[in-house]
Amino acid sequence: MKNGGPKGINWEAALEFYLTPDSEGRIPSYQDVANKFGVSKNEVGKRAKKENWLHRRRNLYDLAEETYTDNRIELINQTVRKHITAWQDIQNLSDVFLDQIDKDLTEGKFKWSLVSRLAAITRILKIAIEGERTALGLPNSVNPSSVQLSREEVTLSPEMVAEIDHLFEINRSVVVS
Repeated sequence: MKNGGPKGINWEAALEFYLTPDSEGRIPSYQDVANKFGVSKNEVGKRAKKENWLHRRRNLYDLAEETYTDNRIELINQTVRKHITAWQDIQNLSDVFLDQIDKDLTEGKFKWSLVSRLAAITRILKIAIEGERTALGLPNSVNPSSVQLSREEVTLSPEMVAEIDHLFEINRSVVVS
């Protein structure tokens, strides 16, 4: 029923007007519809009741709210994924630097600058891991009461002892130099 009622009112247009907020976000009333389409408020009320305008408006706004919520959730998920990727990239870059330091140490190229680089990488890595954990919703601190220290005796392999001795030798030679 495109044109019906008094003065050939376009009720589809009237309904669309009723369902659409104005530029300031104000929702039109039956009186607003009546004024715009030159009909009485009573006539608009009858038509609205017959075509269930209130229910249609409620459904429309419920759908808009659901769409807004879904879009917000997706935006949050995209942001979290982006942050996790960035923090993981920083961790991977730190691994490259750590591998280079390990290579230099293995080749006997110890320099004190390696210590400061290692300290800087450690700080960066700590921040990157905390950032990733925050993005994942994981805690960044451990309650000391939940930490269980092992009282077991530690046995090192002969290779590990040799490597530790080698590090001490490097340290002594640097200090003596």
